[in-house]
Amino acid sequence: MTDKPAGKGPGTGGLNWPFNVLDKRGLDTDSERDTSLEEERHKKKRKKVQIKEDLTGNLATREPQSVADFERLLLGDPNDSILWIMYMSFQLQLNEVEKAREIAERAIKTIAPKEKQNVWIAMLNMESMYGTDETLEEAFKRACQYNEAQGIYEKLASIYIQTGKTEKAHDLFKVMIKKFSTDLRIWLKYSKFLHNSKQNPELVCTILQRAMKALPRDQHKTLSSKFAMLQFFTGNPERGRMLFERLLTTFEEKNDLYYMFLDMEIMFLDKKIKYGNEEDDGKEGVRALFKRALAEKISTHQAKVLFKKWLGFEKSKGDEKSVEAVTRKAKKYFEAKKGE
Repeated sequence: MTDKPAGKGPGTGGLNWPFNVLDKRGLDTDSERDTSLEEERHKKKRKKVQIKEDLTGNLATREPQSVADFERLLLGDPNDSILWIMYMSFQLQLNEVEKAREIAERAIKTIAPKEKQNVWIAMLNMESMYGTDETLEEAFKRACQYNEAQGIYEKLASIYIQTGKTEKAHDLFKVMIKKFSTDLRIWLKYSKFLHNSKQNPELVCTILQRAMKALPRDQHKTLSSKFAMLQFFTGNPERGRMLFERLLTTFEEKNDLYYMFLDMEIMFLDKKIKYGNEEDDGKEGVRALFKRALAEKISTHQAKVLFKKWLGFEKSKGDEKSVEAVTRKAKKYFEAKKGE
């Protein structure tokens, strides 16, 4: 890891951080500051909800122009974590890494507890880009000590992924699935990472098996269905179909599985059509799946949802004849239901 990242120099507003955290927060002119600050106070709660998930992004957008500007603003709102993070970014644009660290420490000592995690996450991103492995490790350990540890692990994994440090992300996920093995979300995030980073498919299967052993049985259905969907998203529909078929033979409640299965098949067919790779049996495969879903013991409402979905499919992918055929099937189906 280098001391400084490649990129634009001081004063360019060009920090290439992986998330757009601050959006268009900042000051335009001196005459507009009072009005702008008042508007910001009204928007603050809404903005912080939007920013919460992307706390370490491109921090160089339209910030105040001097140290005095930042200090004056912080006197008025010392609990604004986003303003502190902007101040850190301002110093980083000037290649003042130590000053940015000092500002982060001031922020942690100053702001309210609920705002502090934002600064900790920004510190992790700063050390990832401007620090060393040692300074990042130190910041990470401190962040885990003063915040909910699992959330910090997840944020660091996200930083590694966004900055292209795939090997480091992989190593961290290996720790996470041991440390937080009973959390379904961790396994799903790890599986998504493995798919997106094009890891060995056999490793993905191994992870599914390990997750099944670690998680309670009531989460197995969700886990396996998410894995099946990922197979479609990453271009391995055959494995996805295999997983869905296994689920359909395992669980009595199948309706939600059929919905997911149909969504994935239709999505995959759309992709094939888009790239001119449609096969003759693509549409027929989807139609066969609709028929199977409707042959199950389902409520009238569930049947209506399925027929509506099927009709939409035929209007999009079929022709007038296929639309009429589904309409007739629906009429016949519900007439038979009335007679039961």
